[in-house]
Amino acid sequence: MAKKLERIANPAYPRFAHNSLVLPLETIGGFKGILHSAELSNEPFVNPRLIPNDKFTVSATSQELPRNNVEGPVEKAFDNDPNTFWHSKWFGDQAPFTVAMNLKAEKVNGLTYLPRPGGGNGVVTSYEIYAQKDGQMVKVASGTWENNAKEKTVNFEAIETDKVEFKVLAGVGGFGSAAEIQLLSHFLIAKPEEPVTPEKPVTPGKTSHS
Repeated sequence: MAKKLERIANPAYPRFAHNSLVLPLETIGGFKGILHSAELSNEPFVNPRLIPNDKFTVSATSQELPRNNVEGPVEKAFDNDPNTFWHSKWFGDQAPFTVAMNLKAEKVNGLTYLPRPGGGNGVVTSYEIYAQKDGQMVKVASGTWENNAKEKTVNFEAIETDKVEFKVLAGVGGFGSAAEIQLLSHFLIAKPEEPVTPEKPVTPGKTSHS
């Protein structure tokens, strides 16, 4: 009969297992090296790559106006509230829909898309991302997503730009919607300091020979 092993280091803290450590590689862009220290916190995880929403202005080619406190204007996809969402016009407009983000020159290398709560109309299933370079909009990423409510992350080669466009090519029901859209930049990992090798003590009365 197999012996049951206790995997929890301290039953008082059941969320921390002594042999488990999960790093969000998808959001931090990967990790290579030696982990010298770790910090546990009860605070919600904040992606260190996020470019704060107050650093840019937004617009959309289609948005349901006026609507209500939960859905409608494109600003609801940039309010840091996953319970509110942008929705394209209910009648008259057809995909593609474009959400534009204008910012001061910044290196951008990714975008996250959080679908509306619970999924439904407008969940993006096909997209393209463009960034302005030398006065021209250049495609930096494209792809398809499954129809679900999970957050999606797109990483692409870093580009210094002052405008990014998220183009919805297809969405559930022929609409476009988003609870949160966020831009990502580089996450710089500080290099550990080189250890200093102490000098060997010199015994009085003795000299070293080469």
